[in-house]
Amino acid sequence: MYSLIGFPFIGGFYSKDVIIEFFFVKNYNLIEIVLFSLGIIFTFLYNFRLFFIIILKGTFTNNFLINKLDIFMKYPIFILTLFLLMTGNLIR
Repeated sequence: MYSLIGFPFIGGFYSKDVIIEFFFVKNYNLIEIVLFSLGIIFTFLYNFRLFFIIILKGTFTNNFLINKLDIFMKYPIFILTLFLLMTGNLIR
């Protein structure tokens, strides 16, 4: 989810950064720039809303506790999280 939002040093940030940078360097008309910017803003707001509902309100936390997962689920999640954080910085 963080890569969708585009947090720095996470995998999806750099791909979005390059696309946005490329879009603003080229000469596009005002309508295309406004629509592209609105798409970015709405994507961020949608994902931030999802983050807020799941994490901060705790709607999802009672059903998905890391302590209840068995060992075959904990380690892959941990390894994937590490790879996500490490490769986000290496891609650029």
